[in-house]
Amino acid sequence: MNIKFHTVIRDITGQSGMAVLEAIINGERNAEHFLPLLNYRIKADKETIIKSLEGNWRPEHLFTLKQSVLMYKMYRANIENCKAEMVHYLDRLGAKANEGGAVSKTKRR
Repeated sequence: MNIKFHTVIRDITGQSGMAVLEAIINGERNAEHFLPLLNYRIKADKETIIKSLEGNWRPEHLFTLKQSVLMYKMYRANIENCKAEMVHYLDRLGAKANEGGAVSKTKRR
């Protein structure tokens, strides 16, 4: 899409980056309308941010962006599910090693 937003933001998958990506996916094209979505910690000035968000909004690029964001969210959800499952199994293993008693989370580390 020829936007350079990644040059003014450290983490495109952070709160500000995802808010801007969602706005683009939902049809926003005016770069000035993205400014309220950005966290105060972003160091770039408003003009640089606006310039970095001016792009080529071709439908095939927007489709690819939408698919990429959806896949990212799916992978993040799967990672969280795996973490929860690992905690569950570690708790069971800890209880087994502790003769059936519960193991505190601090003791597990």
